[in-house]
Amino acid sequence: MGLIPDEELFNLLDSALASDTVSTVENIRELMGAGFEPLALVSQLATLITDILAGRCRTSVMKGKVSSFLGMLLFCIFNFMHF
Repeated sequence: MGLIPDEELFNLLDSALASDTVSTVENIRELMGAGFEPLALVSQLATLITDILAGRCRTSVMKGKVSSFLGMLLFCIFNFMHF
């Protein structure tokens, strides 16, 4: 199957960073049920996170919330490094 839509990746990242386990698992199951490969999901999610950290916003959906995502992402990274 092709690329996962940015909006779907954005929703998955949003639920994961919000520690919403139920929503995160539901989003992953929906993507897998739609025929997307796990490796494609991980690869595209990594690209999305890299784009956010580098300040490259790919869609208008992301542009409005990137600063809050960047803050949450950096907070998670900081806490992981000090775990």
